[in-house]
Amino acid sequence: MTLLDFGVKRDPVSPKMPGRFKRSIKQGGPMTEYSYRKLDVWEKAVNFAVDILSLGTDMPGNTGDLHLVRDLESSSTVIATAIAQGKAYVSQQDFVNHLYLARGAVYKSMTLLEILRRKQMVSNDRYAGLDAAAQPLTGMLSGLIKSVNNPKAANHDGQSSKWREKKH
Repeated sequence: MTLLDFGVKRDPVSPKMPGRFKRSIKQGGPMTEYSYRKLDVWEKAVNFAVDILSLGTDMPGNTGDLHLVRDLESSSTVIATAIAQGKAYVSQQDFVNHLYLARGAVYKSMTLLEILRRKQMVSNDRYAGLDAAAQPLTGMLSGLIKSVNNPKAANHDGQSSKWREKKH
């Protein structure tokens, strides 16, 4: 098999540079069903990250605090990416470790938001909305961690009611 079999092709901008590839997206082709996409907690994490990323564009510009905004953007995206990456591992313990990483990223994001709120770079209303989104996300992550660590606590179909996978 070659990279072309996986939908990867050479970058037409720099065809002379070996090793430079870019993913080709087939128009109308079937999309790979990744197991993490079935998790409601992953969907909420992506929505939270998108809300945070839009916050950065609305923020008044004090370049001295730009590192806080970038750190917030980074920590908010780690939540969903840690869930996805952890779901790729065979070991349940590796998955749980990534869930702990995701939960820590929620806490970090909320701490950074609090700092920005106190510096009056984020309004109280905007902070409250993001906090309202983060609280159930933290609860879902904690429930998923408990469920994976203690499968006997899961309901009859093997899924905790807190993080049940979406039925398509």
